[in-house]
Amino acid sequence: MNPRVLSLIIASALTLLSTRSLAAQCRTAADTAGLLVAQVRLIYTNVDTAFVKSQGDPVADPSEISLVTDPNTCQAAVDAYNQSHAHSNAPHIASAYVIALGGSGYFVINPDETVGEFTSLFLYDRNWVLKRELAG
Repeated sequence: MNPRVLSLIIASALTLLSTRSLAAQCRTAADTAGLLVAQVRLIYTNVDTAFVKSQGDPVADPSEISLVTDPNTCQAAVDAYNQSHAHSNAPHIASAYVIALGGSGYFVINPDETVGEFTSLFLYDRNWVLKRELAG
């Protein structure tokens, strides 16, 4: 076989494998994702946006809140979550539910991390700086 063709086949296979592993960073189970998006939309439904902005937190109209399925964004979310938990006993995660707040920030949710009956929601700004943790 021609070495150039073999190199092309190997490069294509590696690209495909790397894309598949990135896609695995996004959790998208329909039932859970739908509930989480609805929960975040409810949080932002009657919020005082001026107050939220004054606290330096991301703000979005509920209609702009959506589940993220972009593998690069999900990878950034997983990396930010793991970095912000580096000094805790929490295990690193390989995937998460990521909810976009328009263009202002994200919620990163690890459904395996709970506080009693509540799931922890981690709020990041658009630069992946952790702003706060909410239990919902």
